[in-house]
Amino acid sequence: MQQQIDARLDRGLRALASQGMRTEDMRNLDFDRLRAAQRSSATAEVKGSILLDRIADAEKINLPRKKSRMSCRRSLCKCANRWIRCARV
Repeated sequence: MQQQIDARLDRGLRALASQGMRTEDMRNLDFDRLRAAQRSSATAEVKGSILLDRIADAEKINLPRKKSRMSCRRSLCKCANRWIRCARV
């Protein structure tokens, strides 16, 4: 879980840097608050990843490379989100 929170924070900080935020200003951010804010999204991502791994195991889908696994997970998550939105309508 902590690894996922760190990855989310890293992506966020990189986005801020690409938008021109100075390193000095980033150092003044409340990282405890930022970590707490990322916890629920990180939890959902980790749970989704575990679920997709179980589905891949059950269906005997073998994705040997990490990049392939991440690409597949993103695609499956997009499909799952569409299914959830359709079910809500």
